[in-house]
Amino acid sequence: VDPITGEYLGSFNTGTTSTFGIRDMCHDNEFIYGGEDDSLHCFDLALHHNIYTLPFPANMEFPRANCWDPATDHFYCGNFGDTCYEMDRQGNLIRSWSPAPLDDIYGMAWDYLAPDGPWLWVIDQQYPSEGANWHQMNPATLTYTGVVHNLSPPGTSGMSGGGEHVIGID
Repeated sequence: VDPITGEYLGSFNTGTTSTFGIRDMCHDNEFIYGGEDDSLHCFDLALHHNIYTLPFPANMEFPRANCWDPATDHFYCGNFGDTCYEMDRQGNLIRSWSPAPLDDIYGMAWDYLAPDGPWLWVIDQQYPSEGANWHQMNPATLTYTGVVHNLSPPGTSGMSGGGEHVIGID
């Protein structure tokens, strides 16, 4: 989809096999990445295919939350209340942490433009209320700052979301 006009430009088969599809896509200014089963798939949009698959650290299943940090060239990934991970492009574990008190992680976004950042935004479906709750995390200390935005329209429930930080669009 054209980001300016919203015009449909085309599609391609991801070549993945999960019945749930690709979750929480992120980009590194060259490729698009998305989580499926126990790996992160890298898609080349110019060639329209999956060019490689990056395995996740042991015990991580179906990452619903993914983002990329341009300063370190690392990926951050999470799934519901499971352990969250920071890993490099070879799939090596850099560090891991518990997402508590969040229990339904469904998206992540990297904010490198904030003057007081960078920040890791973690999306949770239930805490502190049902919907799409964006929690600001300090990636250096892996602690939540207390800043929370609930993006659910009034009267909605059971929302899920992925996240991507882009300039000029919420």
